[in-house]
Amino acid sequence: ADLDLSGTDFSPIPIFQGTFQGNGHTIQGLTFTSKGSKVGLFRTLTNTAVVENLTVEGSLHPDGTAGQVGLIAGENNGTVRSCTVRGTVSGQEDAGGVVGLNGETGTVDHCSSQAAVSAPSNAGGIAGQSLGAITNCSNSGAVNTDPNEDAPSNSGGIAGLSRGTIANCSNSGAVGYQHLGYNTGGIVGLQSGSVTGCKNSGAI
Repeated sequence: ADLDLSGTDFSPIPIFQGTFQGNGHTIQGLTFTSKGSKVGLFRTLTNTAVVENLTVEGSLHPDGTAGQVGLIAGENNGTVRSCTVRGTVSGQEDAGGVVGLNGETGTVDHCSSQAAVSAPSNAGGIAGQSLGAITNCSNSGAVNTDPNEDAPSNSGGIAGLSRGTIANCSNSGAVGYQHLGYNTGGIVGLQSGSVTGCKNSGAI
């Protein structure tokens, strides 16, 4: 069934190792404003974890260190597939619409984001930082478009910082604010991995 977490005292699931089959349902009302890092529906997805066919809508604005923030997971080392996210995400580092940090064994595939994302370091429509693979994903949410942001670095429509693989992805969301910040790109802000078959139509 669809779930509405509005007004509930929900805490992110600390560690998930199994398969979460969303069956096309929606979890809405996910909010987090307390201090912390690794913030999302799940804090950490291990390399055996699979989350698929799920829509998550919410607002994540952690205080404090606020690293690794994403509506599906703060940190992903497993597989996130065929998921959609909507809402707003902000943090200090590694903030993404779907996942904050996509680890070396992490895969984000056929996911879409309509979430607005912001962070001073490593902000991306799909992942803030990716060391693994992001494939067949799309973003239409704005990334670091606030003129009051303090010179953000590494802002990208798909990933802020990528050392892994980005393939067959598209971005239509606006990225960055004119003459503000460093390393801004329609697909990725700063990358040392590979980017293939991607398309950007968003304003940069």
